[in-house]
Order: sequence, then structure tokens, then C-alpha cells
Amino acid sequence: MARAVAIAAGLALLAVAALLGEAHWEIRRVAPALPAPAAILAVDGGDAGPVRVRYANTATQAGLVPGVVGTFGGFVLEWPDGRLFAIDAGMTPEGAIAFGRLTRLAMGAAAMEPHGELAALLGDDAARVAGVAFTHLHQDHTGGLPGLCAGRAAPLRVFQTADQAERGNYGTAPGRADLERAGCVERVRLRTDAAPLAPVDGFPGLAAFAVAGHTPGSTAFVANVAGVRWIFAGDVANDRASLVGDVPKPLWYSLLITPEDRTRLGALRRFLGALDARSDVVVVVAHDLGAIRAAGIEEIPPAG
Repeated sequence: MARAVAIAAGLALLAVAALLGEAHWEIRRVAPALPAPAAILAVDGGDAGPVRVRYANTATQAGLVPGVVGTFGGFVLEWPDGRLFAIDAGMTPEGAIAFGRLTRLAMGAAAMEPHGELAALLGDDAARVAGVAFTHLHQDHTGGLPGLCAGRAAPLRVFQTADQAERGNYGTAPGRADLERAGCVERVRLRTDAAPLAPVDGFPGLAAFAVAGHTPGSTAFVANVAGVRWIFAGDVANDRASLVGDVPKPLWYSLLITPEDRTRLGALRRFLGALDARSDVVVVVAHDLGAIRAAGIEEIPPAG
């Protein structure tokens, strides 16, 4: 019996090592060209560009990064004609609780506090969401997508780079499943293969560029709102201070929790940090609630 248990444990460890090894190999295969800073600064929809940026906080959890309140949600841009565009979708309350159990076990975080999924936070405004995109396909960014499909007659356009649509690993598989089960998705390809910075079709003043580093399909989005270029960088860093101070994530995190290309992430931190130093650019990372609020982004209040 003891021998059988030892063999089973050994096989399980080999399986985990194989998954991690494949994920590390895959992430290091992807290093898309970054756009010239001048191209990012030139993003401008004029009078037809977005007029408002808000944040939907679907859940919070302390302890992911010391001294930082971690948040899980999505950024909502609004155009003059009333259309909305969501960058990331956060989680459902049930998904947040399940995800929180994992992060408590793996990272020693506090209990997760759900605040409502994206569609519920938006209320009647959810019907005005005409486009969605994801900084990457981890489930804490995609879980709210199916809720946006409820009662929707027209397809919901989901914009993805080729890398995000075609590459992935075990960590992005649940996010891909969210896209498949959403039921209303019309996938639209972002042409970052033609140029590093691709306009988001139908949404003037919004563009995207592939970044990789965190996942093979990680993508950043640039929106010009009233002359300020907001760059939504996803999980290039887990908190703003680490991004602007060029502080890498813990080695154990990048090796064992989320397989990352640390060299690529360092290059991205320096690239984005140099842009953020400008007065007309704000780089926003996905999970730092204090930094999101300090940037002046309007927070969508919880339902009720």
C-alpha cells in the first residue's frame, strides 16, 4: 500500500511538473513587438471618442500583495452615442468565492468579498455594452462575461488578438470556457499582426497591443478620454507601485502560481513606466484598488 501511494504521489508530481513545464515553454515563445510610444500618444477618436471611464469592482481580497487591497473587476468606457465597452469582466459572486479559496490556500490572502457581477453592477446599463475585450483569459477577468449575455438579442462583440484567440495554457482554459458558454459572443480579431497597435473596430479612440509576459495572449488597451491616454495593462504587475518602480513579482509566484516570462515582464514594466511618467498618460493595473481610485476613475456602486 505504501509503495502504491508513493507511486501515485510521484505520478501526480510528474503531471504537475509537465503542466508547469509546458506553460513556461509556451509563454517564452511569445514576444510581440511593442508599438512606438508616439503611436500610443496618437490614439485619438476626436469628438467621436470615449467620453467617460468607470470601474466595476466585482470582488475584493486583501493580502494578495502586502499593503494593497486586491480588486477583481472591469473597466467600462462610454461613447457619445451611449455605447459601452468593457475591458475585463471580473467574476460572479460564486466564482469569486471559489477563486478566493484558491488564493487563500496558495498565497495566504484574506477571505474574498464579492460585490456583485458586472451585469448586476451596471443594471440597465448592461444592455448598452456593445463590445468586450480581455487583458487576458484568466477566469478572474472573464467570469462576468456570460452574465452580459442574459436577455441580449444581438451578438456581443468580443475583440481578441491572434495570440489570445489561439494560444494559452492550463491557466487560461477556464477563461476560454467562459467565452464558449457565454452564448452571445461574436469574436472579432484585433489586427496586431498588421501593426503593433491595432484600432478597435467601431470604437474610435480605443486601440490594443499584444504584450504577452503574463499569459501568451495578454493584451493592453489604450483609450483617449478627454486628452488622457489610459493604458489598461492587466496583470503586467500586481500593483501600481511595482509597475512604476520596476519591481518584479515574487519568483515563486512566476514559477509556480502563474507561469510567466519574467524577462518580458521587466521590459513591459519599463516600457509602460516611461509612458506613465508623462502627464497625459495613466497606466492602470488590474488588481490595485487604491491606485484605481487614486487615478480618479469613477467607481460603479454596488447594486442596491
